[in-house]
Amino acid sequence: MNDQNTARMYVTFPSLFMERMEGEALDARLANEYGNKFAKQPDREGRYPCLPYGFECGDGWYKLLFQLCENITHVVRIHDLKPCMGQVKEKFGLLRFYLRFPDDVVVVEPGDDCVRGAVVERKAGVELIYRLIHEAERQSGITCMRCGKAGVMRTNGWHHVSCDACEALQETEFG
Repeated sequence: MNDQNTARMYVTFPSLFMERMEGEALDARLANEYGNKFAKQPDREGRYPCLPYGFECGDGWYKLLFQLCENITHVVRIHDLKPCMGQVKEKFGLLRFYLRFPDDVVVVEPGDDCVRGAVVERKAGVELIYRLIHEAERQSGITCMRCGKAGVMRTNGWHHVSCDACEALQETEFG
């Protein structure tokens, strides 16, 4: 994703994409020579982007990602969840949005000393967020990753979703 869209995502959704870092984690981040240019720049509150490599997908999925992040942020606020962003990328032609919740389960019944027989439930809202992510990943399969128009999965050399116009342009650029 281009720098402008990346910056807009970081500024609009800091609860998803920004984290406080210090000590060894910060040293490792600053020493990483392969990260994107945003990875080493803190925001005004001293937080760093969670995604050291940025958004590893095309700008055509920007609107899809923006809507997904709006929906997730809404659910996170309602249910007081603490998401940890892992990675956002294209893999085998589809969007992959890796998000986890370290405290996403609640122990309903503890079970025995070895936790056998324990009954756990996911916190309210977590299942909904995973369903939202799944739907966005499904939508990426019919959205051109380059321009955002309706597209189809192409498997000529590598899996990717593109519209006819972007596919023709890509063939001209790369042969």
